[in-house]
Amino acid sequence: MAKLFDIYGKNPGPGISKKEPEKTAFFKFFDTLKHKFWSLILINAIFFVSAVFFAALSLFVMSFFSTNKITSMFFYFLSCFPLIGLAPVMAGITRLTRDYVRGVPGFLWSDFVEAIKKNWKKSLIIGFYQFIISFLLIVSVSFYFLQATKDSVYYIPLGISYLISAIFIFSGYYLYMMVISLDLKIKEIIKNSLLFSFLCLGKNILVSIILLFINGSVFGLFLFSIVAGSQIISGISLALVMAITFGFSFLVISFVSFPAIKRFILDPYYEKHPEQTSDLMKLSQSEQAEYKEKELPEFVYHNGKMVHRSSLEEENVFEDNV
Repeated sequence: MAKLFDIYGKNPGPGISKKEPEKTAFFKFFDTLKHKFWSLILINAIFFVSAVFFAALSLFVMSFFSTNKITSMFFYFLSCFPLIGLAPVMAGITRLTRDYVRGVPGFLWSDFVEAIKKNWKKSLIIGFYQFIISFLLIVSVSFYFLQATKDSVYYIPLGISYLISAIFIFSGYYLYMMVISLDLKIKEIIKNSLLFSFLCLGKNILVSIILLFINGSVFGLFLFSIVAGSQIISGISLALVMAITFGFSFLVISFVSFPAIKRFILDPYYEKHPEQTSDLMKLSQSEQAEYKEKELPEFVYHNGKMVHRSSLEEENVFEDNV
């Protein structure tokens, strides 16, 4: 029998012993960090190599633009367009770190590639959305900051620009998690991500502080090595970037985004539709046939995403695969 409502993916989890109390998020994070440390290093390497490739491509495009043009800032920003290619990579890595949060075993490379194949279109659209909004916010902050040095009244729109930027950053923590976990339209993903930026405001601020501290420390160490002329310190900072910085950041974000999506989207849905839990698989074929005759909801969860039932019926997902 095919897995009808495999909300969290195809790999079975180890489960939690009835005698063992569930760990708090704090201890669970460090436990995951300990057990998945080497996997995070591989994830970090994947992202680092991808980032270097697309950054080099952006620099190549940038070399064609002259710096003496009035619109040089706009053209330089356009030259960063190849960085959108990182979006599918981020979706694939988010799939891996999501499974680490859930404690689900899997295969790093195959799961990564599978996530990209399934979500590359939506990921690129989300990446384009982030690219455009980032450009507008950078222009807005730069303009109002410059004007505020001349007239203090511009501090008001400058503050609003900073606030919108913070909301945009917070919403970004949830974008790719919803891309890989829910079969939603782009506008729904963006809308929900903005809602999560407020619903989980405290955690979003905490995550931002952690990421700023970790990445800022590594970057500061690298700048210090340049000023001090120390190749040893420079090597240490570069090693940290190549080894763990990005992978750690993805794990931290997943530890906030997935529980939030589970709490506010997945759990409420299952409370309204308890028949769609994995317990359905325990029914006999006759019991399942009897259940199917009842009125079924329009949307169901399949392979970690909410999809329309008609699309699954067309794929014979609800039939026996013997």
